[in-house]
Amino acid sequence: MQAEAAKTSQWRPRPSEPNYSSRFEIALWEEDPEAGLEAIGRGTCDQRLLIQLAGQLEAGQPDEAMKIYRRIIQPTIEQTNNRAYEDAIRLIRRVGDLMKQQDRMPEFREYVEGLRARYKAKRNFIKLLDGVRAA
Repeated sequence: MQAEAAKTSQWRPRPSEPNYSSRFEIALWEEDPEAGLEAIGRGTCDQRLLIQLAGQLEAGQPDEAMKIYRRIIQPTIEQTNNRAYEDAIRLIRRVGDLMKQQDRMPEFREYVEGLRARYKAKRNFIKLLDGVRAA
């Protein structure tokens, strides 16, 4: 898998990261979030699987779950469509819930304000972000 990802050609001038989606699916099926975390640093994975992994980590390792959610949020917003914005808002709310459980709301407010500043040109996203409670 890694050897194929490392190949380059005129159509792919840079090596790509290997896709670890199959490994993630196995880790999720085996309910082994540690194996999923190990695979994260090795290559890419389907976002749906990353969200499932983060869900498994929420109770025992909320910081790891938040890292995964935050990793997914940016590329989701950058898809620039209303469906993607709604998906990103759901993930932002999950991050907020986890931070609230840990009494880290000032950090969450700072995160939301950072998103607001970074994506201020995406008016539809900002309208949805306005509905996120950062109290």
